[in-house]
Amino acid sequence: MKRDMFPDRRNNNLPNFFDDFFSFPYFDDFFDYMRGTSKGARLDVKETENDYKVDVDVPGFNKEDINISIEGDYLVISGKQQDVIDNNTGEYIRKERRMGSFSRTVPIPENVKLDNITAKYNNGVLCITLPKEKPTTPKGKRIDIE
Repeated sequence: MKRDMFPDRRNNNLPNFFDDFFSFPYFDDFFDYMRGTSKGARLDVKETENDYKVDVDVPGFNKEDINISIEGDYLVISGKQQDVIDNNTGEYIRKERRMGSFSRTVPIPENVKLDNITAKYNNGVLCITLPKEKPTTPKGKRIDIE
């Protein structure tokens, strides 16, 4: 079975889409999103001729607080931010900067070179590049008819 980053994008194969939707990670992410309690950071996925680009908004995180791993057929992006500790005397009138975490899971297509995935972090945006393997072009061959 061919894996795609978003199974419903290219195929109108509804049974496969719903199988994937109700399995990890889509089902929980959907209901979290609908409740407004999404645990995920917002991301964009772009496909070019040579690679896939995943841009993830993670403002306020240091790159040391972000973890990117491959688990099975998924790219897992997560981060944890510690509470800001203020040793100055006085009480807060308002405190919105707290510790928090996020986790996003993106399916990895079969044609990705797993050993060549790279990531850069700049101004609150994590940019991950998943290079595609060069497809092997079959050489022509004449088939004789018996």
